[in-house]
Amino acid sequence: MNKENTSNKKERMGILNEVLEYGDNIISQVPEFRKFSVACLDHIGEKSLPYIKSAYEAIRYLVPKYISENMDSPEYVNNTLSENILKWYHIFIEETTQKQLEKEFKDNIDELQFLVEEYRNTKDFKEMLEFIGRFKWLAPYNAMLVQMQLPGARLVLNGKTWANYNRRPKRNAKRLITLMNFGPIQCMFEYADTEHIPGTIEIEEEKILENWDKMLLNTSGNPQDDELHNLMYNLGQLGICVDTGFEAVNTYGGYLSHFTNGEVTFHISDSMKGKTNSAFIISINSKANKASQFHTLCHELGHLFCRHLYYDRNKERHLTIQQREFEAETVAWLVCKRRGIHNPSEAYLSTYASNGNIPVCSTDIILKAVTKIESLLTTRIKIKDSPWYDKNKPLQKLVQRIESENKRPRNLFGYQ
Repeated sequence: MNKENTSNKKERMGILNEVLEYGDNIISQVPEFRKFSVACLDHIGEKSLPYIKSAYEAIRYLVPKYISENMDSPEYVNNTLSENILKWYHIFIEETTQKQLEKEFKDNIDELQFLVEEYRNTKDFKEMLEFIGRFKWLAPYNAMLVQMQLPGARLVLNGKTWANYNRRPKRNAKRLITLMNFGPIQCMFEYADTEHIPGTIEIEEEKILENWDKMLLNTSGNPQDDELHNLMYNLGQLGICVDTGFEAVNTYGGYLSHFTNGEVTFHISDSMKGKTNSAFIISINSKANKASQFHTLCHELGHLFCRHLYYDRNKERHLTIQQREFEAETVAWLVCKRRGIHNPSEAYLSTYASNGNIPVCSTDIILKAVTKIESLLTTRIKIKDSPWYDKNKPLQKLVQRIESENKRPRNLFGYQ
């Protein structure tokens, strides 16, 4: 018994000395008790937990005054529970993991600069577009990131969504890093890197894939009415008037141009709106069918959001006609493809790759343009969030005047 007690005592003393020695080396860098505790746990392990407080207090009397003055008070240290110290450490681990994921993400993004040349091969570029078009539940940029990290992926979801199908990521699953709304990044997993959760009903792979196909399929081949309504509303918020009286042969879609002589209606709120001169005009072939007109709108908005034409002319990108048309048509192809809409772009795009390579283009700008158009289809934007409003002093003054007029008090009969 005595031998066992002596052995345990030596072990405890050994750990305490280890904490003291390590703590003495790091105290000048981490004089705060929280950072000191986390550093000890990270370096030595949880076996150091019972000795951290006593080591910190012992070190206080061994270091120069200019270091001890920056250390937390003995009362603070004494009142800190071991549970709190462990909680600090777990938070540190989570933050460290997140930073590592962000680094991996940044490395992937930086790599895009070098992959553009690789995707200039017509076959590779088309495969990338097909992948992004098929993975319509992912944002365009995320779909491309998945394609870069795992070409040929079938179904990619985050852990929470996989749980809805009674599946979870495997222990050594490949993490696919993607962008997250209102946050830096998230991890997603391909079906092959997930496994059935024991104790739950197992759902067959075919049924999971079939379920997703049904959710995402648009069988009409035409744009949905609610999305069209949102788009037409947002065109006013962007300062774009639409010329629907334009007539041409059926094969001609339309065009976008700077145009300040038109009139557009914009909305400040549900009850406040105004009218002013337009910034652009999109002419749509009135002879074309609904799907072709939608495709034309996407193509012309592709020109706008790829900055071939823009509100601030100094920000316009000076490309060849071939480069501009290829980028805009790629934008239109992706938007239509991801919505199951009849898409005439493929044959059109093939005319730009007669030598086996596509024109030099910006994949980054194309995908950002697709994301913006998809947002216009699903959300009604606020006038102050519009690029038309930004730095447009006359429009800003008009909006302020309308807001001010609507805030004036009214008398009993509603008169100002």
